[in-house]
Amino acid sequence: LVMIYLLVFSAQKLAQVPSVGETLENIADGLLPLFI
Repeated sequence: LVMIYLLVFSAQKLAQVPSVGETLENIADGLLPLFI
């Protein structure tokens, strides 16, 4: 779970395009509850 969070967080920091970060955030919001 921690690794997944770090991967998503790193991807968001690397993503300079707002739409990309927003998409990743939506994916994270959808996936994280499955692992918790």
